[in-house]
Amino acid sequence: MIQEIGEHRLDNRFYTVTPRAGDYVLLCRGLTVCARLCGEKVEDNSGFALGGELGLPRLADFGMSPDELQLVYLLAVDGKPLFLARAEMAEPPAGFGWTSIRELRMAEPRWLAFAAVTGHHLAGWYRSNRYCGVCGHPTELVPTSREICCPACNNVIYPRINPAVIVGVLDPSHERMVFTKYAAAHERYANYALVAGFTEIGETFEQTVQREVAEEVGLTVGRVRYWADQPWPFSGSILAGFWCEVEGSCEFTVDHGELKCAVWLTRDEVPMPRRDTSSLTNAMITAFATGYDPYR
Repeated sequence: MIQEIGEHRLDNRFYTVTPRAGDYVLLCRGLTVCARLCGEKVEDNSGFALGGELGLPRLADFGMSPDELQLVYLLAVDGKPLFLARAEMAEPPAGFGWTSIRELRMAEPRWLAFAAVTGHHLAGWYRSNRYCGVCGHPTELVPTSREICCPACNNVIYPRINPAVIVGVLDPSHERMVFTKYAAAHERYANYALVAGFTEIGETFEQTVQREVAEEVGLTVGRVRYWADQPWPFSGSILAGFWCEVEGSCEFTVDHGELKCAVWLTRDEVPMPRRDTSSLTNAMITAFATGYDPYR
């Protein structure tokens, strides 16, 4: 998965660090980052070309001072700092352009791609909290920690993380699993997915699993078992993967506002290999297709 960066270590603690010419700088615009992707790309199961050799600009590439770029410390990998450029007038330096964060899911080196998408998650939080949600006053950054505060009413804002579940729904034989495809509005993601959804207020993860399965495909499930989790910066989430087993009818009632279709697939019917190794969804699909049974 994308956070699996081998012996490298991502340090998400906040430090007061003076930027140096060789430090990485993350510049974001919407769902893109300033980057350079070179070399061979790989198609995922939807036919999208992803990956390549990733390069991020350094401070020296911009020809601007840290104050002009309005740099904010984000994180570090193996002691290498990554800063966010908040200056609206900043543009990609020579040799770099705007790259969709989706393309970074299979980029190499993995540690740099994970740092970039995690930084993009934080960039969105900074951008969304320029004004206080309590009183409307312009907010300020806390200089010694990763917080945003309101000088007018003392409201403190912390980075937002959205909890969500990914669900492997098995039939009673454990030889079939539910696969879904998104509705027409999401046709660019044409590959098979799993039942998934965000946790609502007042729910446990297990209750989210049961509700989402019932809402999306009309099945009643039990024996809910946790499997793994991952940070998923693309949606600002922490994803928890669960397995569950159908209780009662295996007939679908599909929510076509959310899904294009839902199907039962046996292990042999699953499209393999899963070229996109970044996601918990594909890790669970691969596990099922290669014989894993969470109840044995």
